Amino acid sequence: MLRLPYRINKEVLPHGYTVRAACVADAAALAQLYGAVFQTYPTPMNESAYIRKVMEGGTIFYVAENAGRIVSAASAEVNRTYHNAEMTDCATYPEHRQYGLMRHLIRALEEDLRHHHLYCVYSLARSLSFGMNAVFHQLGYTYSGRMANNCNIYDKLEDMSLWVKDISAPVL
Repeated sequence: MLRLPYRINKEVLPHGYTVRAACVADAAALAQLYGAVFQTYPTPMNESAYIRKVMEGGTIFYVAENAGRIVSAASAEVNRTYHNAEMTDCATYPEHRQYGLMRHLIRALEEDLRHHHLYCVYSLARSLSFGMNAVFHQLGYTYSGRMANNCNIYDKLEDMSLWVKDISAPVL
């Protein structure tokens, strides 16, 4: 498991929060988070058995915790053959959204992926989600277009914004 310092790229986590790699034992708490945040989702992320299955298949999850409770999560679906990963499954309980936790989670995932010699990351973010699109923009991802009516997520068919980033160079 990759251990992360308290500071990630010079940005300090808010007081009382920690970021760590998730493990299979976190599947139930992750399923509860995804079930609470998304009314509908393209995959059964509200089922702990499904989360365990994708973890065992190589998907990497990072979580943010507060008072010992998982309050935010993101994952990277890894394609080792082509050295890339999709940044996905980003969710934060509403009462914890104002703390910028997703930036920390995405940075932690990028560092983990870089450590495993993956070079390209991309994401399909809900076009209606200003916060997620802002996170990818702030972290240096390149906006690469919009896919109209692409995904049944949250509560309807939505447009998805494509974001791409080369992570082959180390972060200074």
